[in-house]
Amino acid sequence: MANRRLDQVALNEVMSKDLITVGEQVNLSICAKLMLENKISSIIVVDDVNGNGDLKGIITKSDLVNTYAKYYYRQKKKSSVEEYMTKEVLTVSDATRSITKKSI
Repeated sequence: MANRRLDQVALNEVMSKDLITVGEQVNLSICAKLMLENKISSIIVVDDVNGNGDLKGIITKSDLVNTYAKYYYRQKKKSSVEEYMTKEVLTVSDATRSITKKSI
């Protein structure tokens, strides 16, 4: 794959095959937990009522962010960015310095 153009790479060579799935009635907090634990950004939603596993949709991190943002907006909860932000940010100059230090 290294020296091929994108249009020369078959989808089955790069797609995920071991997908995590949930039913439509699963709580959003469980989806968020699954995404964090498995370091993934989406979960396939399947029909769990009829037991046939047919594709019903997909839930993404963007869907969760939008949902939680709407929830907190309605709740008028006064949360600050500081409570949730990543504080240890790796910048390019830091990364370059770290690599250089390790190489010496």
